Amino acid sequence: MAYLDSGRITVIHADDEPDFAELTSIRLEKELDDCELLTATSAQDALTMIDETTDCVVSDLNMPGTNGLELLDQVREEYPDLPFILFTGKGSEEVASEAISRGVTDYIQKQPGSEVYTLLANRIENAVEAYRAEQAATATRERYETLIEQASDIVFVVDPNGTFRYLSPAVERVLGYEPAELTDEVGFEYIHPDDRAAAAEEFASVAEEPGGVVSTEFRTLHSDGSWVPLEVRGRNLLENPHVEGIVVVGRDISDRKQRERELELIETLVQRSEDALVVFDPDDGAVQCFDDTACELSGRSEETLRGTPVTDLLAGFPDSAAWDEHVAALRSADNSLYEDELVRTDGPNVPVEINATIGSIGGTEYVITTARESEPAERDVQTLQRRVDRLDELVSVISHDLRNPLEVASGNVELAREQRDSERLDAAADALDRSQALIDDLLDLAGEYQRDNEFQRVSLAETAEECWRTIDAPDATLLIETDRTVRADASRLNRILENLLRNAVTHGPDGVTVTVGELDDRAGFYVEDDGPGIPVEKRADVFDAGYSTRPDGPGLGLTIVRTVADVHGWDVSVTDGREGGARFEVDGVEFVADG
Repeated sequence: MAYLDSGRITVIHADDEPDFAELTSIRLEKELDDCELLTATSAQDALTMIDETTDCVVSDLNMPGTNGLELLDQVREEYPDLPFILFTGKGSEEVASEAISRGVTDYIQKQPGSEVYTLLANRIENAVEAYRAEQAATATRERYETLIEQASDIVFVVDPNGTFRYLSPAVERVLGYEPAELTDEVGFEYIHPDDRAAAAEEFASVAEEPGGVVSTEFRTLHSDGSWVPLEVRGRNLLENPHVEGIVVVGRDISDRKQRERELELIETLVQRSEDALVVFDPDDGAVQCFDDTACELSGRSEETLRGTPVTDLLAGFPDSAAWDEHVAALRSADNSLYEDELVRTDGPNVPVEINATIGSIGGTEYVITTARESEPAERDVQTLQRRVDRLDELVSVISHDLRNPLEVASGNVELAREQRDSERLDAAADALDRSQALIDDLLDLAGEYQRDNEFQRVSLAETAEECWRTIDAPDATLLIETDRTVRADASRLNRILENLLRNAVTHGPDGVTVTVGELDDRAGFYVEDDGPGIPVEKRADVFDAGYSTRPDGPGLGLTIVRTVADVHGWDVSVTDGREGGARFEVDGVEFVADG
């Protein structure tokens, strides 16, 4: 006979005949694969042996002192469900009937032969299996009851008519009632009149579907007369014999409803605004509500825009840290006016003017933002003004740097004519060469303002190598630490790299090493050298027209770099290199996949 899956069983056998008790032990150990049989020669001995590990008691009827039925009574006082089998040779129908009335598990008469022990072993195994199953069920039930008793949500069971059959203690915390106050009450009577019909219809529908689920919301009467919004989810377990009802879990959603009302108020205000209006959560930057203009301006549907993080919507907030700084600044100021770009999903970014403020509605804090697309004419004026400023710089350079070499050339030519001095003529030639170089650079600068970008896929590495070949610096070394491809105007990218590489070679020591690589913290690239570097106090001036550390230099190389980057939509800056030299960083670049 196979032993129980639940493990070894412990049986106490009480019989005042030692020889018969020993025989029974031998027989049962053969019939049961995994059994510990403990023998007691009296009822009192058996009582001292029974504990929580006992699985079954087998007892004779007639024993001196306390008989088998009296032992049964005493066992039932402490262990009401422990299997107890009366195994006697002096039984009768009257004895069997009395034993059953006292709660005996089974009754077997002793008979000669081995068959009776097979029967006894089978009855023991069946009784223990049922006992252990009931113990497990009880433990599970107690565990679930503990969880339900401690749950913050209300758990209740109703019949098909909506009558409460059980309510968890949480009903007192949420609705102010003791569970006993509502037991046997019809739950629908506590639902708000405006919600009652819909709730009754939902529950009637699920009551007709075994295992069916209902999920709904309604307002429920609190003991103080107020209405508490509940979100409920119920399951039909009417056919489950352990439940025979619809089990419902109800959650108080007062806070959520309050927040929804606040957002509805904001949305009402939003829809009356002519500008795009977007309300953000100050903690995570997620979009809470918005108007139709915001959808149109961002190129997003209502479903897509709701919940979108600010880092995906506004280019000025590349990460959550930037948003946190913005919110902190708003808390210390009334509002913030700034320009940004709205990131569209279906095209280029849209330049916008933004007015942001932080405020509280109903105790909840929000960042309220209005956005207006920058007027094209205004953007054009700003662009033209920047170009005029650049041209003013060029005029200044022309009036100073070009006049000087021409005057030098003119003076030397006059002296050469008078003295027939070849050195004077050489000096004049050098001055004229510098003038020509300056004119070439000025023409390059002017040309950058007169044509549009012609974007294409350009390899940074290949362009850098091509520029390097034009520079006469046999002792210098070029290192390329990028294989990225950018979307750029090829000739303008060439102009930037050539000027930066030439600048590094010109101002660096013999054997200077120049490195071209990709920025780690943003989209862009750098050109850095291991030369002397640029003092911090000079870095703000290096891009100005006419700035140069060489007395004979026109000072336009880095001006060209800045100008080309500007018309390209990029930013250029200077900082320290890793080896102490100068490092020029160009960001705002768009990288593209290879292929």
